[in-house]
Amino acid sequence: MKIIKAIIIITLPIIIVLLNLWLLAFDFGWYQSEFAKLGVYQRLEPQKVLAQTGNLFAYLQGKQILTASYYTEREIAHLTDVKNLVTAAKTALTVFAAIFIAALLWLLKKEEAKKTIKFIFWAGVFCFGFYLLKAVFFFFFFDRIFLLFHQLAFINDFWRLDPQTEFLIVIFPPDLFADLAKRIIIYSLAGAGLLAAISGLYLLRLKNKTR
Repeated sequence: MKIIKAIIIITLPIIIVLLNLWLLAFDFGWYQSEFAKLGVYQRLEPQKVLAQTGNLFAYLQGKQILTASYYTEREIAHLTDVKNLVTAAKTALTVFAAIFIAALLWLLKKEEAKKTIKFIFWAGVFCFGFYLLKAVFFFFFFDRIFLLFHQLAFINDFWRLDPQTEFLIVIFPPDLFADLAKRIIIYSLAGAGLLAAISGLYLLRLKNKTR
């Protein structure tokens, strides 16, 4: 039983983050406001930026072929790596979700519902605390974390782009990814908090019924 609970504790925070990443990473409307905020439209033609972004998002989701005329060979190579990473993240979300559901169903089968709900409550609290700690690290060390992520996620240096000749980094500067990371953490905190709140209220309701 301890192994099953450990599986749930490990997979739950990963699932919440990956789910929010998938939902928020392709939020086209949010990127439009970010482009305006970060001055992207002042450097590049808005219509071209939006067309390029729309095509890129469709490419990363496997819906369209990348319009190669927008990019240098180096950028295309990097975006191929990014697409592979996106595919891996989607696969990981599916696998972890399946493992989590199987573990949860097993737990529900072996324990009474009240104990399982109580465990889910504390799992939600754990996730909330974990994301809070993560938020602190991102706030103080985002640049280092961002650099380390690229060094670990990519086996080449195609991600080191020149803003003078390669417009991908102009459209998607590091500050945009910092804002995206904050957004993902905020939504993950909200998800974990909601999970803890719902399960906590359910436990409170059960407690009141037994009085």
